[in-house]
Amino acid sequence: FESSMRQKDTDVNSYEDVIALISDPLEKNYMIDLVCMASWSDKVIDQAEKDFLNKIKNDLSLKDEVVERSVSDINKFYDDHKEEVAFLSSKNLAQSFYDNSSKLVSKLINRNKKRLIKELSESKEAMRLLTESTQRNLTDEEQKKIQKQLIDIFKSIPSLAIFMLPGGAILLPLFVKIIPKLLPSAFDENRIDED
Repeated sequence: FESSMRQKDTDVNSYEDVIALISDPLEKNYMIDLVCMASWSDKVIDQAEKDFLNKIKNDLSLKDEVVERSVSDINKFYDDHKEEVAFLSSKNLAQSFYDNSSKLVSKLINRNKKRLIKELSESKEAMRLLTESTQRNLTDEEQKKIQKQLIDIFKSIPSLAIFMLPGGAILLPLFVKIIPKLLPSAFDENRIDED
């Protein structure tokens, strides 16, 4: 295990040590630009990020205008180039992953709707838990039960084998969220729609 580690026994510089190393005015401006870009990654600089920017500005003995100009330049760059740079025009990666995964799971569910309903109707406990999941959060034990039963169902439907692959379990919560919409309308009276 130790031989597989990329870094071991390396010293990590403290914030104060790093600040003490930055003396050149160009380096100071560069550091502010880097911190502004990192803070701006979600397109909003919140209060905690502003506080950190102010701390760095003060620790580097810079004027307020330096931070203001850096934020302004980053905003201008985004506005000028958001259509040309794919990363700037896309959502954050986690949201994109979630959206794409949701589409994939929905497509798989719709393609296998009849077989899923048949398999689910044969599993009384799975039906009960899925129905309850529309009304309340399941306990950890109930979630494990439903996951185990869903895995058994996936084994019987070849096109759902993606859930069995390494990492496929990450899609199970999406499946559990979407599948109750397939339940017969008799289960609708207590359903809570989030859409």
